Amino acid sequence: MAARKITGMHQREGSSNWHLRVMIPTALREAFYEGRAFIRISLNTPDEGTARTAALAHHLTHADTFARQSAQLKPMIQATISPALADELAKRARIRILAMDDAIRFSPEALGAFLTAFAPEPVRYFSADLPRPPKAPVVVGADGMTPEQLQALTRVHESLALGLSSSLKLGQLRYGEQDATREAASLGLSADWSRNRPAVLTILRAVVGAWIDVGRRNLGDAVDTPAMTEVPADLLPSPAGRALPRRSTDNRKSLLDVRDEWAAEQSKDSRAKMERALRMLAAAKIPMTLDALTRQHALDFRTYIRATMNKASAKTQSDVLSAIQRLLNYAVKEKGYLALNPWAGTAIAKGKSARRDTWDNDDLETLLSSDLHQSYVLPADVKGGHDAAYWLIPMAILTGCRIAELCQLQLRDVLSRDGILMLSINEDDDKAVKSDAGVRQIAVHSKLLDLGFADFLADQRTRAILAGLDDSMPLFPDLHSKPSRTGAVNASDFHRDLFKSQGVYRRWRDFHALRTTVGTALRAVHPPLGEALITALMGHEAGNVGASNYHRPAPATLKRTIETLEFPALLALKRSYPVRNVDSPQV
Repeated sequence: MAARKITGMHQREGSSNWHLRVMIPTALREAFYEGRAFIRISLNTPDEGTARTAALAHHLTHADTFARQSAQLKPMIQATISPALADELAKRARIRILAMDDAIRFSPEALGAFLTAFAPEPVRYFSADLPRPPKAPVVVGADGMTPEQLQALTRVHESLALGLSSSLKLGQLRYGEQDATREAASLGLSADWSRNRPAVLTILRAVVGAWIDVGRRNLGDAVDTPAMTEVPADLLPSPAGRALPRRSTDNRKSLLDVRDEWAAEQSKDSRAKMERALRMLAAAKIPMTLDALTRQHALDFRTYIRATMNKASAKTQSDVLSAIQRLLNYAVKEKGYLALNPWAGTAIAKGKSARRDTWDNDDLETLLSSDLHQSYVLPADVKGGHDAAYWLIPMAILTGCRIAELCQLQLRDVLSRDGILMLSINEDDDKAVKSDAGVRQIAVHSKLLDLGFADFLADQRTRAILAGLDDSMPLFPDLHSKPSRTGAVNASDFHRDLFKSQGVYRRWRDFHALRTTVGTALRAVHPPLGEALITALMGHEAGNVGASNYHRPAPATLKRTIETLEFPALLALKRSYPVRNVDSPQV
């Protein structure tokens, strides 16, 4: 029997690799995709079986994204979630999870794609004996899973249930807010969840219970999926409430209120750009009150910008629109004034953007050939940050972290989970991440340990003790910084000069291009690692439900994933960090 054709999967003329074309729903094209009719995706493999698995996963991802974007186009009712309505939303969240498991568990093709994405086997990326044929994807037969495949599925479910239940025990409700927002949006509702915490707790408890029930299915228990029923009309806000929430004028927050709170931590230049954008918003006669803003206002403002700034570059135009989006994101994520950003996804195309180049192995070899990395000869330039000058490059290549994320690490951010050494990328009063998705943990690559990272960590902890400091001491305390210029900026400048001195610098192949190189390597792994796992590792914003649900991969999964990074130039680098004379303490 011939395999079912997957819509949009094809091979381009002159290319052996398979590609996918995903059609964009007509209603979403102008609002979210600059008028484009479809999305082109390279599946990065000539093997049809592997390509089919990847294509199916992309279709599932985009179907969810399109559904979420369609919901954003609809006018939402601002609602106060009653206990009865919270119970209904919790019930719907549970049913949706069980139904998703049904759709995956009883479809061999979908189950194979799911296991390929979330339970991959570790494979090599770079190797001295390349090329090697790609490994086959997980294939589930018509008769169902093998015991090994069931075990892999069980591990995924256990990891998810454990992560969510841990959040519940710690009182961390943000993951419940994701499910609450999703279920409310499916009914045309939005809510300020900071004022509806009991409802979030009810929904999160139901979600945890649902994943535990999914795990029971793996043991053979009969767990039925109830039918999704209509929510009783008396639980929903009346249609008359669709225009605006009934609040007094004094309590209605505006963009100017948000601007005042946002500006306290911004530079003079950032504040000036924001004032320019707000003046243009007023000139375009767009309302300023948060609860009055709609997606149509975003499209109208985009049209106004294009008409009045037609002689400015596309980037300059885009910066104006992005400034207002930044305020709305702040209102959602930092202040809780809105449940969703009504302008999310609206953009002005910047034309052909300059994309960073990936580093090839020859230039990595040249970069690592200096005395700095061959003999641990640290630079006199204070911008290098002493030990940081050596460690930042191998850490970036073997973690995919941004330079700012590495430079702000503290001793307590290097920790052990399930016996695996991890880097914790997080934020507090002294640290910041680019977005909520940037908060994550990354397993330490075995090559970093070979280079002496555990000894370096132990030496830094000894240094902290001798200086009377605790584990909040920076991992790289010698990075030179001041309020107007952070250690990460100085480190970036130092490495740009280093790249130039080694003859490997190009405009779009800088330190950040090391992160691009890691992302490219992870997406080249066969069988595919799955975009959700790569998103979690790299700290990108999740663009789909699967990626946001699988937000905390198990340490063993993160370790297997990070070990797929095998860059020959770095693997050939010999340890030059001094060996400790005493046994290193447990790290």
